[in-house]
Amino acid sequence: MGIELKAFFNWKLLILPVLAVVITLIVWPALPEIIPTHFDVQGLADDTGPKIMIWIFPAMLFLLPALMMISPMIDPRRRNYEKFKKSYGVILGVTEVFLFLMYGWILGQIFGVAFINGEYLLPVMTGLMFLALGNVMPKIRQNYLVGVKTIWSFDDPDNWNKTQRFGGYCFCVVGVLLLLSCFAPLAWRTAVILILIFTAALLPMGYSWLLFRKKEKEK
Repeated sequence: MGIELKAFFNWKLLILPVLAVVITLIVWPALPEIIPTHFDVQGLADDTGPKIMIWIFPAMLFLLPALMMISPMIDPRRRNYEKFKKSYGVILGVTEVFLFLMYGWILGQIFGVAFINGEYLLPVMTGLMFLALGNVMPKIRQNYLVGVKTIWSFDDPDNWNKTQRFGGYCFCVVGVLLLLSCFAPLAWRTAVILILIFTAALLPMGYSWLLFRKKEKEK
């Protein structure tokens, strides 16, 4: 039984993308021809590009929900999406809000409006996103788009469920540590953040492999 597009479509998902487009059209005439396109750990611009690149964020805000609405129809595990539909919506919503806030911060930097100190932007935003995703991760069922995906869990529902549960714990712990990384010296902060993010990604994968090895030994 197929999954219809309307089953995962919610008009609220268009609010932030449309708002981003409206904001971009309003500020477009006032944008300088060259804008910052990348920022270092201190929130200082370290790369620039033509102002047309400002459209990257509105485009991403439209493409993300489009991808996540189409995926349940083409994923070989499409039937499982109904089992975690609410969590799926949370994942999309959290990611959209993250992108929109980052876009707002960049516009603030361009026009000299400080919403949040750039030194704390990455650890705070990333930490909050990890906490939100970690809370819904245990509810994710087998699919090819979201969650911790390993070759050992795709054909083993028990391995998948335990891996997502463990991944959820890891994301929540790392989310808290990312928030606390605001207090790390600037010279170390980038390394700390990257180590924490890689830890959150690698630990669940290692756990999935251990579950697989344990099951193999029991055969």
